[in-house]
Amino acid sequence: MGYILWHRHAVERMQVLDTVCEIAEVTGHTVRGVLELRAVDENERVETTNRAFRVFYDLDRFRDEQMSA
Repeated sequence: MGYILWHRHAVERMQVLDTVCEIAEVTGHTVRGVLELRAVDENERVETTNRAFRVFYDLDRFRDEQMSA
């Protein structure tokens, strides 16, 4: 039961992120570029861009799943 609730919430978050990105015309590349510019040092740059990569990688997978469904 916990997995079902967690998965449903994850899908809802991906739907919201997808909608916001579509409205604002934001891409993962744009977000990673901004984070790189705002980073104070190399460690922060790597950490934040990795997070952005994972989020937008998941968003791309989510979009592919929605298209195939």
